[in-house]
Amino acid sequence: MRRLLFLTYFLQLKNSRSHQFHGFLYQSCQTRCQQTFERHGNQCLCCTADPAQGAVLQVDHVKPRAKFPELALDINNLQILCEICNIGKLHHSESDWR
Repeated sequence: MRRLLFLTYFLQLKNSRSHQFHGFLYQSCQTRCQQTFERHGNQCLCCTADPAQGAVLQVDHVKPRAKFPELALDINNLQILCEICNIGKLHHSESDWR
């Protein structure tokens, strides 16, 4: 079973006041996350860890959202990393492990 961890701002969008608009964005984010797992598989693209080994997988932005907000939902800017690799990458790096 695939576990998707959504970034904090996705959850904030879902619970915000303008629910109709942000509900659309949340659905878009959820769809993009699912597409990313389908495209890249169920393992970390950096270290190849998978949930069977206890890895918690996350959808990572190759180009950070802080610097490139227009690419936040671009499927070509998303990759699968385990929590450890994603934390190590932070938002300073644009490492593309695909």
